[in-house]
Amino acid sequence: VGQTDKNAGNANEVVCVDSSSITKTVNPCNLPASDPTERMQYGGRCYWHRAPVISSGCPGKIKVKGECWDDATNIYVCPNSNNNGITRTKDDYCYVVLKNVKPIPTEYRCEDNMILDGNKCIKAEQEEATYELICPSGYSLVNNDRCINYNNKVNKVNGLYCSGDNVRLKDNNCITYEIVEAKHV
Repeated sequence: VGQTDKNAGNANEVVCVDSSSITKTVNPCNLPASDPTERMQYGGRCYWHRAPVISSGCPGKIKVKGECWDDATNIYVCPNSNNNGITRTKDDYCYVVLKNVKPIPTEYRCEDNMILDGNKCIKAEQEEATYELICPSGYSLVNNDRCINYNNKVNKVNGLYCSGDNVRLKDNNCITYEIVEAKHV
């Protein structure tokens, strides 16, 4: 109904407005004659919100033609702003909010770093996939990167000394490790 305005009301709530009521804000001195706002134009400036002169003068106001006023030269307001539902936007437009009328969503969008899933936005965080390594039967996984067969034994050499590639001394035995590459699960 009408058009929506995201600056209205609650920051998380979109409301419907009466599109025929959208008007530009005006200086108080340019309000229609029917508007009850007290205002006066004098010396090329606009003044509004008249107050009585007191013994200390016009504190916080300006004395103009024997009365105290607020300077409204750079002030902009909504015409007929005393009516219910009139709202002023950040871009200086006025509109009437339609009470109890909510817009019907027809399209959903997400911020750049999010993925749309139906009517929900999911944060897209990338994480490197991990995998589990397995070894063939009879082999053991060592340091989570290689498979070793501990059952391949050779005789002791020179007492407690072993030589050769992939040979290690373990429990007074020289063990030749057969190394194969671990595979992804």
